Amino acid sequence: MQVTRETFPAIFPKFVELLQTCDFYAFDEEMTGINTAELPETITDTPEESYRAKRTVASRYNIIQIGICLFHRDATAAGSTPARYVARPFNFILFPHHTDDFTAEERSRDVVLSPSSLAFLRRHDMNFQSWVYQGMAYCDARQEKALRNKHAEKYRDMNGARGAEKQEAQELNILTEDERTWYNNAVAQAQSFAGRVQAALERAKGKNVRQTAGEAEVTASVDLIRSGGRDVLLPPQRGKSARGALERYIAQHCHNLSLTFRRQGAVHIGVLRAVFPEQRRRLLEKEQSFRERELMNMLGFRLVFKALVSSQKPCVGHNCFADLLFLVATVDGPLPDTLPEFKLRIQELFPTVFDTRYVATRQAFFPVGRFGDRYLNGFFDEYGFRSAHVQVTLPLGFESYDPLAVAGSERRRSSASGDGGGPTHEAGYDALLTGTLLLNLLAEMGGYDVATAPECVVNRVAIFRSLFALQLGNPSVDEYLPESGVLELRHEKGVKTYHIESCFTALSLQDVELYSVDETRTLAVLPFTWSKLGPPEQRNPGWLSTHMTSRFPQIFEAAVYQPAVSSVSSKGAFHTTPRALMRVCLHSVLR
Repeated sequence: MQVTRETFPAIFPKFVELLQTCDFYAFDEEMTGINTAELPETITDTPEESYRAKRTVASRYNIIQIGICLFHRDATAAGSTPARYVARPFNFILFPHHTDDFTAEERSRDVVLSPSSLAFLRRHDMNFQSWVYQGMAYCDARQEKALRNKHAEKYRDMNGARGAEKQEAQELNILTEDERTWYNNAVAQAQSFAGRVQAALERAKGKNVRQTAGEAEVTASVDLIRSGGRDVLLPPQRGKSARGALERYIAQHCHNLSLTFRRQGAVHIGVLRAVFPEQRRRLLEKEQSFRERELMNMLGFRLVFKALVSSQKPCVGHNCFADLLFLVATVDGPLPDTLPEFKLRIQELFPTVFDTRYVATRQAFFPVGRFGDRYLNGFFDEYGFRSAHVQVTLPLGFESYDPLAVAGSERRRSSASGDGGGPTHEAGYDALLTGTLLLNLLAEMGGYDVATAPECVVNRVAIFRSLFALQLGNPSVDEYLPESGVLELRHEKGVKTYHIESCFTALSLQDVELYSVDETRTLAVLPFTWSKLGPPEQRNPGWLSTHMTSRFPQIFEAAVYQPAVSSVSSKGAFHTTPRALMRVCLHSVLR
């Protein structure tokens, strides 16, 4: 379901209602930029270094879309296999709200665009016109406070304002003589007309005591029309101060009248209109609804964010480190200076976080080669919406992401452009895939669901192109992922990846992951199964590095890679997972 500036006020209450009853929600984002040239990221970065680079990116660029997909387990099929879930994906389109009278505190940061990110989104049919013209507002906590104050000031209660009489006298003192004459005549007309309105209503009530308030007002309205009309036209007025003074007088003293001005050339014509009590009640309700909608449109996605935080529901993302950074920077506040502080803030906001990228790459649960393509769609395609473990359906109103609808759009796009498509990289659709993927991964791991998932996959977040994963629940400790070790290969500039791959193939080593550090260095992450193969004396990275250097001296020189250990804050030092790091170190010592 697409959520824009126009539809947000109507959709938001229902969204909150569904959020309160869901089992969990998945989220995804599309941004205007994902990296920065001055802080390039490499595979050798520590988590703190990765955080600093991504913090800069999230503080510079903007969110275009946020997808939130709510998952409800089908209560009518409890205990059945496959488990059945109903998914409701919402695609929120975001664009900063701005008016010329916004102060620095109320104004959102500028929209900054990365050409590479926009080219990527354009290839996937992003509707940029919809983003600019229909995008809903957003703000952080500081801006929300300023905007609420601005809104309250705009609609302060005139009847209850302190010193209203003194303010009225001050306003009259600044009027010119002609404006004061116009004002006094208009007040006299208003008082006379207000008396006629009240008299007509009392006569109507006296004629039939059994009639309802609404019926009496209809009778009084007919009486007014016959005796001179329900409206009184005021003389033209050019001055804004005089018009404003009269508007405040009517609001304070003539509760059975309304005043509107319409422009006619260089002047404004005022119209006094009779308003009976029942009619005023309806007008006040309409005005209150308008004010609430106006405030909702000013705050926008900040309200959704607060609802997500208040729900304390499990939160699911895919490779979601950057998504969390962008979310906090956009609708919470400035990102903390250090990674431990950021993790503490995330745990305050979202106590339970799942990252499907992290879960799917746990080789203790999923053997090497279980998944072909290691990206969201590649993982999801192994299961789909109707697997042996889980079935996910979409209710009426959310059918645009249904497999039948997606297949139809893909065929039409393929016929028109010769390329496949669908809503891939639309945040709402990717959130749907992410949540469905988690359900299947947990079920395959051992029949788990979100509520019973093992602790080893909860609050662990993958870092893109990194040897580490974050432990959100521990501010000073993160996880070093390679359990069988990593080799650092130094080589000439002309050596290509396929040259290195052929060397490992010659030794019957499969599923080695290669990461280029620079033109002369490559890291080789050994597979989980390697340390369990061959004679015991050959199961350590030290032996393998020596063997490969002697076997392929013309290609590279291999050594055991030692991950960096750096101090990150006064709160503590960075650590790897003890078991994984000690295994690498002991292998080297034994060698």
